[in-house]
Amino acid sequence: MLVKLDFPQNIPQSEQLKAQNAQLAQRFGIKGYPTVIVRDSSGKSIGRTGYKQGGPTPYIAQLKRY
Repeated sequence: MLVKLDFPQNIPQSEQLKAQNAQLAQRFGIKGYPTVIVRDSSGKSIGRTGYKQGGPTPYIAQLKRY
């Protein structure tokens, strides 16, 4: 299952959404964007990645390590 959480910087957000985003960032230890957390089917975190320079090839290689 894919879950996408968006933390927009240039799009107006309600105070409720800002609070929710701050809570999620703290819960998952988000320090920078983009952050991708790879989890197994039970929800256990098995990896973490973000932007990879060089296009999709290095990014896919990183994901395959998990």
